[in-house]
This record gives sequence, C-alpha cells and structure tokens, in this order.
Amino acid sequence: ACKTAADCTGLAPTCAEWRCEDTRCVAVAVSDAPVTDCDGSACTVGDRCVGGLCEPGPTPDCDDDDPCTLDACAADGACTHNAIPDHQRCVGQDGLCVDALCRPAPPGMVWVPEGPAWIGCDACDDDPPGNEAGHLVTLSAFAVDRREVAVGAWQNCVVAGACTITGALPACAAGAPGSADRAVNCVDWDQAQAFCAWSGKHLLTEAQWEKAAR
Repeated sequence: ACKTAADCTGLAPTCAEWRCEDTRCVAVAVSDAPVTDCDGSACTVGDRCVGGLCEPGPTPDCDDDDPCTLDACAADGACTHNAIPDHQRCVGQDGLCVDALCRPAPPGMVWVPEGPAWIGCDACDDDPPGNEAGHLVTLSAFAVDRREVAVGAWQNCVVAGACTITGALPACAAGAPGSADRAVNCVDWDQAQAFCAWSGKHLLTEAQWEKAAR
C-alpha cells in the first residue's frame, strides 16, 4: 500500500514513473520528456521518452577520417580508434592498410587481402587421381587484374618482341575483326608467363587463383 509515489520502491519500467493511485503503486508511461538515459547506452545523448517509448538521442561522430582505423563508441561513451591490421582492407576505400596507411592497388588491379583461403576440393567420384583434398592455407595479400588480358594488350607485347603470336584456330580471339578489347585466348603457360613478365607482373599461383576466384 502507498500514500504517495515516494512510497513506491523498485525500478520503474523504461519511460514510466511511479504513481500512487488508490493506495496502489502504478507505473505510468511518460508521454514526452527528456531523460538522462533511457536506452542503456552511453553513446547516445539527448534521449527522450515519447508516449512511453524510448527515443534514443544521436550517437557521436567517431569517424577520424582515417581509413585504417575502426572507429566506434565504447561502453563509456568515448570514441575508440583501433588500427586495422596490415594487409587488410581499408574502410570505405579500395586499398589495403600497410603501416597505418591505405595503399591503393596498382592501376587496373584489385587487392586480395591477407588471410586464410580454402583450396582444393573434397573427394568425389569424378575427381582425377592425384587431386589434393580441400584444405585451408594462409596467403599473403596480393593484387590481381580486374579484367582478363585483352587482345590489344597482347598484340602490344608481340610488337615489343616480348610475346609470341597466339594460336590461329577459329576459336582464337586474336584473329577476329574488332577483337582488341576481347579477352585473349589460345595461349599456353609459357606465353602467359612471358606476358606477365613484360607487364611487370607474374602469374598467380594455384592457391592465389583459387582464393581470387572464390
């Protein structure tokens, strides 16, 4: 039994206040009033109770404009800025963090971050003999071309004397009219390696191919 609201003990529900009605403690919704904290978060400021419901205030802008930090509001309401590990993706930019700086990939390429990769496949009936079962490996970060090598780029390598002419079968792209922007085909491993060396790159390893493809 109560005589006044002061006699009502215990924590009132969020956005409600105790009232004493007919000697009984009743939790009554707060219609519209500012409160110190109604959502239990120190990261919101200016909470209000509206119609008995909590409307959290805005959160602080913890963004430090550094793409190599993960910015957040901690439990005490303070902003935190944790460094992104080296060779992981930058925040909001196409690059990798290296020594706390976001480093973009070379032109026409994209980074594949450092980390684990699943390569191989689980054994199945049509698996060729000698195929390695699926397993995890850890790879360093690497860059890969966004697009396949075009016929026009290959022909430039041929003109420079670093590459040889591709095959001339009907299915080969190099001999087709208007094929400069088509992906080159009918090349073997040695030819591909020669092109990569000419362009200052190298062929991906098998594990790199699989990680990039997945």
